[in-house]
Amino acid sequence: MNRGEMMGRTNRLLIPFILLVVLTTITPPATAAGFALPPSPPTTPEQEKRHALEREAESALAAGDLDTALSGFQALMAHAPEMSIWPMKAASIATMVGKSDTALALYRQAATLAARSGDKSLAGRANARIVHLLEKDPAWVAQRRAAMQRVTEEMVPTLEAWQSRVENALAMAETGGTGGMTSAISALEAELVLLRNSPAAGHEAALETVDLLLQLDETTGR
Repeated sequence: MNRGEMMGRTNRLLIPFILLVVLTTITPPATAAGFALPPSPPTTPEQEKRHALEREAESALAAGDLDTALSGFQALMAHAPEMSIWPMKAASIATMVGKSDTALALYRQAATLAARSGDKSLAGRANARIVHLLEKDPAWVAQRRAAMQRVTEEMVPTLEAWQSRVENALAMAETGGTGGMTSAISALEAELVLLRNSPAAGHEAALETVDLLLQLDETTGR
């Protein structure tokens, strides 16, 4: 290979390299900044307040402070009234602390908001909780039942006598024919009067007596 051929070959190898260097020099590199997303809009004071309330409520819930957590989620509802998740969480906590009426109202609010926003899953869960709560006795019913079942020392003689007389009345109704049935009804009616004027007034014995009277009345066709 003569000198001219060698120079020609060298030039052919150098030209692509020189072009690459030139292009690299005049073209800015594609850095990460070139593909960065536009900056997020600044957080408003209202959003900052909401985030703070959310952190406080979640922290209280994690710590088992249910009353504080309930108050926190209810406060969030005021800051973001369109969001169904806050009344849903608040309702769950209200159920845990025994505030059934509050929970029912919150679940209804969550179901309405979820349906409005198209969140069928959350709306379905809220409606299922509503049905469950409505199937349970209200708190006042349970409290009233507990009071009616409570027996104090001064009630004991009255209830023992009531039990004995009711058993005798039922025995008359079972074996005494029509006359025995009539006597049993009269005896039970007298028991109601005695209970109302005794230390056992308000005890569930009165309800049991009324129930027995209704059964005997139905049997005799009165």
